[in-house]
Amino acid sequence: MTLTTNVRHRTPDAKEDRNAETMRTQSSYSKHIFRALVFQDEIAEHGYVLTPGRYVGAEEVEDDGVPFAEKMVTLTTELADQFAQSASPEKAIRKNMKALGFELPIGGEK
Repeated sequence: MTLTTNVRHRTPDAKEDRNAETMRTQSSYSKHIFRALVFQDEIAEHGYVLTPGRYVGAEEVEDDGVPFAEKMVTLTTELADQFAQSASPEKAIRKNMKALGFELPIGGEK
């Protein structure tokens, strides 16, 4: 899933019909695009920072009740297992490349 965010400057004299049509077209384009039409005053209030998170909302994430420290133990264990699994194919590839006369340097060495 790709998330795209855009913040667009809206002048006080902009035509509402055109903005409404633009928003309708953009929202039908993808449900994963967040857009905001804001007045320059609001942009000034944010110190002219155009980070989209300041202008569009974020979906609230439900807490699963698992403490962060516990989650990290589980995730790092899974990651270590995945690293171990990836080592076997890497070893086979290195062996095959060496047999073809192309020994791969370790860790990007030249």
